Amino acid sequence: MKLAPYVGSPCRVIHKMLDLAKPQYGELLVDVGSGKGNVVIEAAKKHPTIKCLGYEINPDLVRESKNRVCTNGLEGRVEIIEGNVFDYGLGDADIVTVYLSTRGMRAIEDKVFTELGINARLVSHDYGFEKHSPNKLRPVSARSAFSSWLPFPVLHYVEIYWMNDIKIRKPLQETIREFLKRSD
Repeated sequence: MKLAPYVGSPCRVIHKMLDLAKPQYGELLVDVGSGKGNVVIEAAKKHPTIKCLGYEINPDLVRESKNRVCTNGLEGRVEIIEGNVFDYGLGDADIVTVYLSTRGMRAIEDKVFTELGINARLVSHDYGFEKHSPNKLRPVSARSAFSSWLPFPVLHYVEIYWMNDIKIRKPLQETIREFLKRSD
């Protein structure tokens, strides 16, 4: 299932995504719909102690991104897999990055929020999820493929979701609220 057309994330947006995710030594970053490999390549360059994995369904983009990985000397630290993210688990990922359409975000929402571990972070470019609210939302001014004809940059948004907040704190708050209602 194709989750979005290919549109690369601008470098400024990728850097903001990485700043919010705060990759740590030895972590695994997974990019869903990795396109030409922009996110995984930038992440590996900026954070040389992490491993990066990109899932891409388009064979032409897979070929191009694998060539770019080699050109940048990132073999062994960046891997591109040709395939559908629904055929793979995300449970080992510490950070997941996505830039998908509204339909694509809807399609992966249950998968990512179910499979990601308690300490994982999910970072989204421009599109959010229907059932979950981000912990932080940051604007980024940058040029993009959609607006390359404009003489000025456009506003993009980067959202981060912390799984420990979503899977522990929010349910705990609900439990406490229910307890307090019963106590009244």
